[in-house]
Amino acid sequence: AVEGRPYSQPSDVWSLGVLLYQLAALKLPFQGTTLPALAYNIVNTTPPRLTNVPEPLPTLIHSLLNKDDSKRPTLKTALREPVLYARLDTLLSTYADPEIHPDADDASSV
Repeated sequence: AVEGRPYSQPSDVWSLGVLLYQLAALKLPFQGTTLPALAYNIVNTTPPRLTNVPEPLPTLIHSLLNKDDSKRPTLKTALREPVLYARLDTLLSTYADPEIHPDADDASSV
């Protein structure tokens, strides 16, 4: 934890934002040449707005990266956003192995 706060579900939501940002921008949302510089940037800067992908994805990603974890959507809310949900459904139906994930086709559990 960069700020020394305990791990919680909002940390997972923030991590999802980092992953989605990296996938969309092809670079990490926060940069730093040293670990302290990276930690400083995570706490004190906002990543550049994504302009290379259509809405509503940039808005969702930036909401996931909100510094105030009480203002981030819950993981359940984020995954139900149409921009993600449609793609998750496709990925699950295409790649999920029913023997490994027996309820993978039950998207209502997300």
